Amino acid sequence: MRNHFKEQIKLFERNFAANYYENFKKTPADRCACLFSNPLLDYGETSLDSSLIAQAVRGYYVPDTRYYRDPFLLDYAIALLDEYVKKIHDDGSTDLRQTNFHDPAQCGFIVRDHLCVIETVYRCSKHTEKEEILYMKLKDVIRRHGDAMVNLGFHTPNHRWVISAALSIVYKHTGDVRYLDTINRFLMEGIDCDENGEYTERSTGIYNYICDKAFLVMGIYMNDPQYFEYARRNLNLMFSYFEPDGTVCTLNSARQDRNTLRRYSLYYPIYLYLALEQNNSEFAYIAENILDEMETSDSFSPDAIDLLMARPEIIERYSAVEPKAPAADKSIFLPKSGIARIYKPEKNMTITVMKQRQPTFLQIQCGSHVLQLRFGGAFFGDPHSQFRANSIEKTEKGYRLIDDEYAGYRSQLDEKPETSDWHRMDHSKRRMVNIQEFRTVIDVEILDDGIALDIDSGACDGILTKLEITMDPGGRYDTEDTMLFAGGGDYAILKKGRALYTFPDKFSFSISGGAYAHSYTKGMRGTSTPDSGSFTVAVTGETPHKNRVEIRVAENGYNTERMLGLR
Repeated sequence: MRNHFKEQIKLFERNFAANYYENFKKTPADRCACLFSNPLLDYGETSLDSSLIAQAVRGYYVPDTRYYRDPFLLDYAIALLDEYVKKIHDDGSTDLRQTNFHDPAQCGFIVRDHLCVIETVYRCSKHTEKEEILYMKLKDVIRRHGDAMVNLGFHTPNHRWVISAALSIVYKHTGDVRYLDTINRFLMEGIDCDENGEYTERSTGIYNYICDKAFLVMGIYMNDPQYFEYARRNLNLMFSYFEPDGTVCTLNSARQDRNTLRRYSLYYPIYLYLALEQNNSEFAYIAENILDEMETSDSFSPDAIDLLMARPEIIERYSAVEPKAPAADKSIFLPKSGIARIYKPEKNMTITVMKQRQPTFLQIQCGSHVLQLRFGGAFFGDPHSQFRANSIEKTEKGYRLIDDEYAGYRSQLDEKPETSDWHRMDHSKRRMVNIQEFRTVIDVEILDDGIALDIDSGACDGILTKLEITMDPGGRYDTEDTMLFAGGGDYAILKKGRALYTFPDKFSFSISGGAYAHSYTKGMRGTSTPDSGSFTVAVTGETPHKNRVEIRVAENGYNTERMLGLR
């Protein structure tokens, strides 16, 4: 594989020249964060301040650049640190002002991601007077943040590993066993990475990477490669979450990245480091591809530079690693996580089937073209109306999703209440009566060029149902008697037969199985609101209701007569 450290240095130098050096030169340290802050937000975050410290330190120590050991950068890093210290509370913490105050996890992120440059100073210093001042100031700051991480708690599962990673840095540079004891207390709880590499939060767009990096840092600073195993396991799993266009599937995340657009390049530093550390050819292949993207966009990876400068002995291993593409078909079924990912490499297509945590229960993606499905019925409102499968199981032809919903009414009280104030009454004494059931079974058959849904909904008669198919706007929608140039927010009901939705690049989704029982769709109580940025096609029914809907893909489907069977 290529020498990524050398290539990252080139990218860093270009980025530093374009965005940092001259701005540092013309801006006093106490005003620097204002220059780089989001112009739409008129408050500062300490994570921005700490990132600028890290950039100044990298500028001074990253070798083979025009800025290497520039005295100005050393002075500026010290001045930035002096400003940063003013924002540390007496308990050693700092704030995440958008939400959390006296936040130990914020201290963890800052130490792990930015003030980790103390290791670069430690390894690369020539022990001049100012370098010693820089090191001692960094050491004092991470010690104070270390005290906050020991004493002030945490919020989420990943915070345990971020704090542990940060404390491994603090422990190495202070030797204070309190920091090691805190790490061991977190480890005592067990590491929440299952045999498939899935973390608790299933956050492919944010927190998987955060956990992976945490375990890499712990392995490096605690000199214990066993921690690399969790990152390796998750990176192998991530192959099964990659989409054809370089994004990652975030549909199953339990965090804020769910159903958002995130690129696999996020994982570059982890793939690169473990490719070198473990001579992993498939990881090297991914790292090579992402480096190509970086060179096109002129971006660089500060995490990669920091990790390699913390372990310089692995940098030269690049020549021994031969990149090899992972298998094209990375299909996987994760019952515990409630998701199936099916790859169709010959169609450049992925299919995602989910036991849901959101309205979407199935997605088809071909290249960058995305189609999503959701189902619901007018049954007692939220949370009973929107289809969210209670279970997912593998079948001979695909997967079965089942949702059983029950809703009813309150009984009268059997005894006179203590008050007539409705809000103060003890409603737990009321029985649930007249309970109704809404049962939906969706069998998903995996086809060579798409999927078929066999939908069976019923139990309670007369429930109005809808299957919604959402796609990106800007295409042409054709049925036997209608043609529509679809825009964002447009909504159509396919009453019968089939339809073809074609994008400007002539790629098409073919939909068959149209049915019409009612028009109560967009405003159906308790179901998700149609996305104003998508084009939606609906098929409606009334329980007891059975219907088969097929969705197929075609790269050159613009010949509507052939696709629709018209004469």
